[in-house]
Amino acid sequence: VAVDPEIAKIREERKRRKLEKAILKLKQFGKKPNPVEEIGIDIKLINTLDTRRREPAPINEEEEMKRIVILKEYARSRVLLANENVRWIKDATRRQFRALEALKMVSPELYKSAVSSEHCGLPSIMEGPSLTPPIEGYKSPDGDYKDITKQWVQPELPLLIKKFGVGRLIKTPTFQKKLLEQRKSQEGENKKEEEPKKKTATA
Repeated sequence: VAVDPEIAKIREERKRRKLEKAILKLKQFGKKPNPVEEIGIDIKLINTLDTRRREPAPINEEEEMKRIVILKEYARSRVLLANENVRWIKDATRRQFRALEALKMVSPELYKSAVSSEHCGLPSIMEGPSLTPPIEGYKSPDGDYKDITKQWVQPELPLLIKKFGVGRLIKTPTFQKKLLEQRKSQEGENKKEEEPKKKTATA
Protein backbone atom coordinates (compact mmCIF):
# COMPACT_ATOMS: atom_id res chain seq x y z
CA VAL A 1 0.00 0.00 0.00
CA ALA A 2 1.44 3.34 -1.02
CA VAL A 3 1.79 5.88 1.80
CA ASP A 4 1.44 9.57 1.25
CA PRO A 5 4.90 11.16 1.60
CA GLU A 6 3.43 13.96 3.74
CA ILE A 7 1.93 11.46 6.20
CA ALA A 8 5.23 9.54 6.33
CA LYS A 9 7.07 12.77 6.97
CA ILE A 10 4.69 13.68 9.84
CA ARG A 11 5.17 10.22 11.39
CA GLU A 12 8.93 10.51 11.21
CA GLU A 13 8.72 13.97 12.81
CA ARG A 14 6.63 12.57 15.69
CA LYS A 15 9.10 9.73 16.25
CA ARG A 16 11.99 12.18 16.28
CA ARG A 17 10.22 14.41 18.84
CA LYS A 18 9.49 11.43 21.09
CA LEU A 19 13.13 10.39 20.97
CA GLU A 20 14.27 13.93 21.77
CA LYS A 21 11.92 14.07 24.79
CA ALA A 22 13.18 10.70 26.03
CA ILE A 23 16.81 11.85 25.69
CA LEU A 24 16.03 15.05 27.63
CA LYS A 25 14.40 13.05 30.45
CA LEU A 26 17.41 10.75 30.66
CA LYS A 27 19.75 13.74 30.84
CA GLN A 28 17.69 15.35 33.61
CA PHE A 29 17.05 12.35 35.84
CA GLY A 30 19.73 9.87 34.81
CA LYS A 31 22.51 11.27 37.00
CA LYS A 32 20.40 11.69 40.17
CA PRO A 33 20.93 8.69 42.48
CA ASN A 34 17.96 7.43 44.46
CA PRO A 35 17.99 7.90 48.27
CA VAL A 36 19.04 4.93 50.38
CA GLU A 37 15.55 4.70 51.91
CA GLU A 38 14.00 4.18 48.47
CA ILE A 39 16.38 1.44 47.36
CA GLY A 40 14.77 -1.97 47.63
CA ILE A 41 15.43 -5.49 46.39
CA ASP A 42 13.05 -6.91 43.86
CA ILE A 43 10.88 -9.73 45.26
CA LYS A 44 11.52 -11.84 42.17
CA LEU A 45 15.27 -11.71 42.84
CA ILE A 46 14.76 -12.72 46.49
CA ASN A 47 12.58 -15.68 45.47
CA THR A 48 15.11 -16.87 42.89
CA LEU A 49 18.16 -16.34 45.11
CA ASP A 50 18.84 -20.07 45.52
CA THR A 51 18.89 -20.60 41.77
CA ARG A 52 21.29 -17.69 41.30
CA ARG A 53 23.84 -18.90 43.86
CA ARG A 54 26.81 -20.54 42.18
CA GLU A 55 28.25 -23.54 43.99
CA PRO A 56 32.04 -24.01 44.00
CA ALA A 57 33.35 -26.32 41.34
CA PRO A 58 34.24 -29.81 42.61
CA ILE A 59 37.96 -30.56 42.92
CA ASN A 60 39.44 -33.97 42.27
CA GLU A 61 41.80 -35.64 44.73
CA GLU A 62 44.93 -34.93 42.68
CA GLU A 63 44.23 -31.18 42.52
CA GLU A 64 43.46 -31.09 46.25
CA MET A 65 46.76 -32.79 47.15
CA LYS A 66 48.63 -30.40 44.84
CA ARG A 67 47.12 -27.40 46.64
CA ILE A 68 47.98 -28.85 50.06
CA VAL A 69 51.62 -29.36 49.01
CA ILE A 70 51.86 -25.79 47.67
CA LEU A 71 50.37 -24.39 50.89
CA LYS A 72 52.83 -26.37 53.02
CA GLU A 73 55.79 -25.21 50.94
CA TYR A 74 54.66 -21.60 51.26
CA ALA A 75 54.26 -21.91 55.05
CA ARG A 76 57.71 -23.52 55.34
CA SER A 77 59.33 -20.71 53.34
CA ARG A 78 57.67 -18.07 55.55
CA VAL A 79 58.92 -19.82 58.71
CA LEU A 80 62.48 -20.02 57.34
CA LEU A 81 62.40 -16.32 56.45
CA ALA A 82 61.16 -15.38 59.94
CA ASN A 83 63.87 -17.51 61.57
CA GLU A 84 66.52 -15.89 59.36
CA ASN A 85 65.36 -12.42 60.42
CA VAL A 86 65.45 -13.39 64.11
CA ARG A 87 68.93 -14.90 63.71
CA TRP A 88 70.20 -11.76 61.94
CA ILE A 89 68.82 -9.47 64.69
CA LYS A 90 70.34 -11.61 67.46
CA ASP A 91 73.70 -11.69 65.67
CA ALA A 92 73.68 -7.89 65.23
CA THR A 93 72.81 -7.23 68.90
CA ARG A 94 75.50 -9.69 70.05
CA ARG A 95 78.15 -7.95 67.95
CA GLN A 96 77.01 -4.56 69.20
CA PHE A 97 77.29 -5.74 72.81
CA ARG A 98 80.82 -7.08 72.22
CA ALA A 99 81.90 -3.82 70.57
CA LEU A 100 80.56 -1.79 73.51
CA GLU A 101 82.34 -4.05 76.01
CA ALA A 102 85.62 -3.60 74.12
CA LEU A 103 85.09 0.17 73.97
CA LYS A 104 84.40 0.26 77.72
CA MET A 105 87.75 -1.36 78.43
CA VAL A 106 89.62 1.01 76.09
CA SER A 107 87.89 4.33 76.93
CA PRO A 108 85.11 4.66 79.54
CA GLU A 109 84.32 8.24 78.38
CA LEU A 110 83.68 7.12 74.80
CA TYR A 111 81.57 4.25 76.15
CA LYS A 112 79.37 6.68 78.14
CA SER A 113 78.92 8.93 75.11
CA ALA A 114 78.06 5.92 72.94
CA VAL A 115 75.48 4.60 75.40
CA SER A 116 73.88 8.01 76.12
CA SER A 117 70.81 9.06 74.13
CA GLU A 118 71.25 11.34 71.14
CA HIS A 119 69.60 14.74 71.68
CA CYS A 120 69.92 15.97 68.10
CA GLY A 121 68.24 13.05 66.38
CA LEU A 122 65.72 13.08 63.58
CA PRO A 123 63.66 16.29 63.38
CA SER A 124 60.14 15.75 64.70
CA ILE A 125 57.29 18.25 64.36
CA MET A 126 54.25 17.70 66.56
CA GLU A 127 51.06 19.71 66.40
CA GLY A 128 48.28 19.49 68.94
CA PRO A 129 47.24 20.45 72.45
CA SER A 130 49.98 20.48 75.04
CA LEU A 131 49.77 18.18 78.04
CA THR A 132 48.82 20.48 80.93
CA PRO A 133 47.54 19.58 84.39
CA PRO A 134 43.78 19.99 84.96
CA ILE A 135 42.47 23.27 86.40
CA GLU A 136 41.48 22.96 90.04
CA GLY A 137 37.77 23.42 90.68
CA TYR A 138 36.88 23.52 86.98
CA LYS A 139 33.34 22.37 86.24
CA SER A 140 33.12 20.95 82.76
CA PRO A 141 29.87 21.74 80.91
CA ASP A 142 27.58 18.96 79.73
CA GLY A 143 28.28 17.93 76.17
CA ASP A 144 25.63 18.82 73.61
CA TYR A 145 24.91 16.49 70.75
CA LYS A 146 22.76 16.83 67.69
CA ASP A 147 20.33 14.01 67.05
CA ILE A 148 20.15 13.36 63.31
CA THR A 149 17.82 10.36 63.54
CA LYS A 150 15.12 10.60 60.92
CA GLN A 151 11.61 10.98 62.27
CA TRP A 152 8.94 9.34 60.15
CA VAL A 153 5.95 11.60 60.86
CA GLN A 154 2.48 10.96 59.49
CA PRO A 155 1.26 13.68 57.10
CA GLU A 156 -1.40 16.12 58.23
CA LEU A 157 -5.07 15.63 57.40
CA PRO A 158 -5.26 18.37 54.73
CA LEU A 159 -2.45 16.66 52.82
CA LEU A 160 -4.15 13.28 53.12
CA ILE A 161 -7.46 14.75 51.94
CA LYS A 162 -5.70 16.31 48.98
CA LYS A 163 -3.97 13.04 48.12
CA PHE A 164 -6.76 10.48 48.61
CA GLY A 165 -9.99 12.47 48.46
CA VAL A 166 -12.70 12.62 51.13
CA GLY A 167 -14.54 9.41 50.14
CA ARG A 168 -11.43 7.21 50.07
CA LEU A 169 -9.80 8.98 53.01
CA ILE A 170 -12.46 8.02 55.57
CA LYS A 171 -11.92 4.31 54.86
CA THR A 172 -8.13 4.42 55.26
CA PRO A 173 -6.62 3.23 58.60
CA THR A 174 -4.27 6.22 58.57
CA PHE A 175 -7.23 8.57 58.72
CA GLN A 176 -8.84 6.66 61.60
CA LYS A 177 -5.58 6.69 63.56
CA LYS A 178 -5.04 10.38 62.91
CA LEU A 179 -8.63 11.16 63.90
CA LEU A 180 -8.22 9.34 67.24
CA GLU A 181 -4.97 11.20 67.96
CA GLN A 182 -6.62 14.54 67.24
CA ARG A 183 -9.59 13.69 69.49
CA LYS A 184 -7.28 12.73 72.36
CA SER A 185 -5.24 15.91 71.99
CA GLN A 186 -8.45 17.98 71.88
CA GLU A 187 -9.74 16.30 75.06
CA GLY A 188 -6.43 16.99 76.80
CA GLU A 189 -6.57 20.67 75.81
CA ASN A 190 -10.17 20.93 77.06
CA LYS A 191 -9.17 19.44 80.43
CA LYS A 192 -6.30 21.91 80.76
CA GLU A 193 -8.68 24.80 80.05
CA GLU A 194 -11.25 23.54 82.60
CA GLU A 195 -8.74 23.12 85.47
CA PRO A 196 -8.07 26.88 86.02
CA LYS A 197 -11.81 27.58 85.88
CA LYS A 198 -12.46 25.01 88.65
CA LYS A 199 -9.70 26.50 90.81
CA THR A 200 -11.12 30.02 90.49
CA ALA A 201 -14.63 28.73 91.28
CA THR A 202 -13.48 26.96 94.47
CA ALA A 203 -11.49 30.04 95.56
